[in-house]
Amino acid sequence: MKHLPVVKFLLATSTLGLGLSLPVTAAEGDTQPAAKGFALEEVYVTARRKEERLQDVPISMTVFDQQQLDNANITNAGDLANFVPSLQVNTRFGGDTTTFAIRGFSQELRTTSSVGVYFAEVVAPRGANTQNSGDGAGPGDYFDLQNVQVLKGPQGTLFGRNSTGGAILITPQRPTEEHEGYFEASAGNYDMWRTQGVINTPVSDRVRLRLGVDHQERAGYLDNFSGIGPSHFADTDYTAIRGSAVVDITDTVENYTIMRYTHSENNGYPGSLFDCKSTAPLGIIFCNDDLASRKATGNDGFYDVYSFVPDPVSEQQLAQVINTTSWEINDNFSVKNILAYADFETKNRSALFGTNWQYPLGNGTFQPVIFQMVGTNDDYPTTDQSTFVEELQLQGASFDDRLNWQTGLYYEKSEPDGDYGAQSPAIISCDLSTASSPNPADFRCNNLISQGTLQSTRGGATYENMAVYAQGTYDITEQWDVTAGVRYTDDKTTGKVTDTINFFPVDSVNGGYFPSNRQLVTVRTPESQSTEPTWLLGAGYHPGDDILLYAKYARGYRQGSINLGGSDGLDTHDPESIDSYELGAKTSFFGRFPAPSTSPLSTTI
Repeated sequence: MKHLPVVKFLLATSTLGLGLSLPVTAAEGDTQPAAKGFALEEVYVTARRKEERLQDVPISMTVFDQQQLDNANITNAGDLANFVPSLQVNTRFGGDTTTFAIRGFSQELRTTSSVGVYFAEVVAPRGANTQNSGDGAGPGDYFDLQNVQVLKGPQGTLFGRNSTGGAILITPQRPTEEHEGYFEASAGNYDMWRTQGVINTPVSDRVRLRLGVDHQERAGYLDNFSGIGPSHFADTDYTAIRGSAVVDITDTVENYTIMRYTHSENNGYPGSLFDCKSTAPLGIIFCNDDLASRKATGNDGFYDVYSFVPDPVSEQQLAQVINTTSWEINDNFSVKNILAYADFETKNRSALFGTNWQYPLGNGTFQPVIFQMVGTNDDYPTTDQSTFVEELQLQGASFDDRLNWQTGLYYEKSEPDGDYGAQSPAIISCDLSTASSPNPADFRCNNLISQGTLQSTRGGATYENMAVYAQGTYDITEQWDVTAGVRYTDDKTTGKVTDTINFFPVDSVNGGYFPSNRQLVTVRTPESQSTEPTWLLGAGYHPGDDILLYAKYARGYRQGSINLGGSDGLDTHDPESIDSYELGAKTSFFGRFPAPSTSPLSTTI
């Protein structure tokens, strides 16, 4: 991405080291002496579903608090990957639909996520099965947070949805007991401007409220040289609203509710052509000429793209409610119930690979050929999925606090709110003003090389996931501890899809566009079910308060599922499982420049 300089103006409850800061309100006596020398602050995380000191958690992980996110200008998933070792992102369908990969475990097209993303302990809503969407952290998720935790390696015992690569935990700021808030405005190049504000207020001794809004706009930095549609891509335009409330029902029962809404709409993120296999049939006919033309016209730069779609769109809408009830029965036993519902919808229409392929007609002219376009039928979206999550969790301590344990039940169901899918021409020439029509009689195409079609895939997938889990850590001595955990998961996916393939006449001499001359309609109902135990065995050694040496063996698992974009007999896939072995050391160095250090040595089979 091109460098984006940013200038921020801040109106807040406290003074920061950079920018312009003015106090809104301040608690009485809110003054602190200047720190003398360097100090290493304690960092607390929830990587094992409870609050612990980072130094004591035997997991390879990277943690950012909100100040660090702001200083690094991390506002989306792609930015996060720039600062986390072994974390990569896939932006094939645009920055808003980014999926994560950790240690090489990635989410391929139409598969389930290999990295679980959790907001306030709730897994990200499912997305479309016809392309990548959902399952990740979207626009507006990276403001007013306590921290972001990136856990590496399989987290197959304590977290809701099993995954093989790892987990990313996004923890929002909870309402506090202070009257406080802030307003921040940022400006940068590419006409970027961003505003966000948060206000926090205690209504009473038992009720606390927090409301935040984040809005950002920025022109795109990818230059479209086609002259078709917008002149720039990779732009930004989103608004995120988040409200939360904490109610102390009694001295031991707390209810925490989050309601959030995000809407993002931009031109999308088309690919670009940099090389091709010149000996392949399509390379001989089209690709070499396309590359030569770009070089001859000077449009072969890294940020140059060619989009042939007149009305591209990348739109995303998320509405979610998360309710967490915690009951601390006594000092050694607590109960937590997490209930969540989310509705997720996307629309996507783009030139997926950004090709400019021209077919030479017999009359000496050229007609464009689409290699592949991701299309949205005007009658239905790309994604329209609702996700319900229920988790009951018990935590406690036994044997004079030497055994810390937790156990629970997990249930998740995600189903279509209505039909969704894609309508896409591939290896064919089409009048694109007709390609997104809901009526096939409107289509006008020419199958110039006798290999192309215009295909509509319409339907939806239902996911049902159930699990029971337990994990405990036992302190053998003050220095040695052992951990064991197990989870049994039952996953089921069912789908129904209508494939409509439209074929067209061929006129490679005179060109032109024609109605479909043949149509093939197939209804498929793929189904997949997989059950799998996962587990964790580990040991830790603490020679001092600031040193942890650990070893662990973890079994990871990713569910089998379906592929709505496949064909009969090729529209399901088996589950994936891994065995991961890890040796690690966590140390803290004190002196003139104190710093924490995590050094894992891991092997995955």
